[in-house]
Amino acid sequence: MHATPSRRRQRPTLKPLALAVLCAVHGLMPQHAMALDAGALPTNGQITSGSGGISQAGNVLDVTQNSQQLIATWERFNIGKDAQVNFHQPNASAVALNRVTASDASQILGQLNANGQVYLINPSGVLFGNGASVNVGGLVASTLDINDDDFKAGRLRFQGDGQRGAVINQGTLRAADGGSVALLGGEVRNEGAVIARMGSVVLGGGEKMTLDYNGDGLINLQVDEAAVGASVANRGLLQADGGTVLMSARTSDAMVGSVVNNEGVIEARSLQQRNGRIVLDGGDNGVVANSGVIDASGRGAGEHGRGDRTHGLGGARRRREDDPRLQRRRPDQPAGR
Repeated sequence: MHATPSRRRQRPTLKPLALAVLCAVHGLMPQHAMALDAGALPTNGQITSGSGGISQAGNVLDVTQNSQQLIATWERFNIGKDAQVNFHQPNASAVALNRVTASDASQILGQLNANGQVYLINPSGVLFGNGASVNVGGLVASTLDINDDDFKAGRLRFQGDGQRGAVINQGTLRAADGGSVALLGGEVRNEGAVIARMGSVVLGGGEKMTLDYNGDGLINLQVDEAAVGASVANRGLLQADGGTVLMSARTSDAMVGSVVNNEGVIEARSLQQRNGRIVLDGGDNGVVANSGVIDASGRGAGEHGRGDRTHGLGGARRRREDDPRLQRRRPDQPAGR
């Protein structure tokens, strides 16, 4: 059983790749500055719980999962732009938990496919690069770990250990209909596309958080403990038509700017009589900023969306995003209109 490591009081020295991902989230380094072999694949995989097998042929790695739950450790979990990793799972609700043991951040530049749920845990960071293609039943990419016992019991409680990696998406992450994509960590940023039709898209920032599945299959996120400098940002597309888009962060900083920032497009429009919902939540101390497009509109008779925006400073405000007076400027529309 893998025990959650004790929290360190000081941040460890970052290896070059981890530092590169951390710099990328702050825009300090060009996105192509990190070299990765085009055929790179995860290395030294070991199944520590559950049953299955790992095989590789050329630039394709296959993980065959026979049990409903599987836990595997990897020295590194990278996918080059010409490489592919496939998870073959018993059904859509099967879950494979993957932990990275090396201190390098993970780079996903190629294809990741799964018919079930894939969790990727790397405290040093996770980067889905430009051109990455992820097609899964569901995905959790996190710098926060989950205890084995909690995982096996279905308690999705994630907690950090003092490291400060970032989760960045510049590619396309797509869940199956009714599935979910959750990006969790101290710093989370989307510059690509995250799509979960009739499911949930979650960006969570903090030191400790819990994911809960509602009765309708959608995910609720609770940030249980704030993190210094926590933030979530969207500069691309977050789309969950007929489902929920949730951006939530908690920071422990006394003086802080926006902790939840949308500069891109967020869509959770009604679909097949299922209303969409968008929530931007900065907690009690964080500021929510939106200069992008928020669309939770209803398309059919009796359909409507719901958009909740919570400001940590100035209290909470709720509003209906299908009100035409609240339409936001789209990126291709000139300023001042």
